[in-house]
Amino acid sequence: MTKPRATSSRNAHETVPSVASSIEADLESRINARCVALVRTLEQLETDTRGDVAAARATLTGTLSELERIIQERLGGGWASLADQVRIDLEHWLAESASQLEVSMKDRLS
Repeated sequence: MTKPRATSSRNAHETVPSVASSIEADLESRINARCVALVRTLEQLETDTRGDVAAARATLTGTLSELERIIQERLGGGWASLADQVRIDLEHWLAESASQLEVSMKDRLS
């Protein structure tokens, strides 16, 4: 029977930043994809003059402004230094923007 090899503390510490940077890269790519979707939706709603669509445009614009505020005020060190609370705020932004995007799509189709 062979003994399991002990993992050096150096190897264990190397894995943690790798996992963290992977999570940050995934979050960044999901944020970027959502921004593209929001901007495209805004562009599609631009010519519609109905009141409910104008409200949807204002909501989507506000959503993008909120992301801009989070990034400017709380992501000063870049994606590599993402604090837990900022990560939580960005995940919350993603969830909120998904529901707003869904409502905007329904407005466009009605």
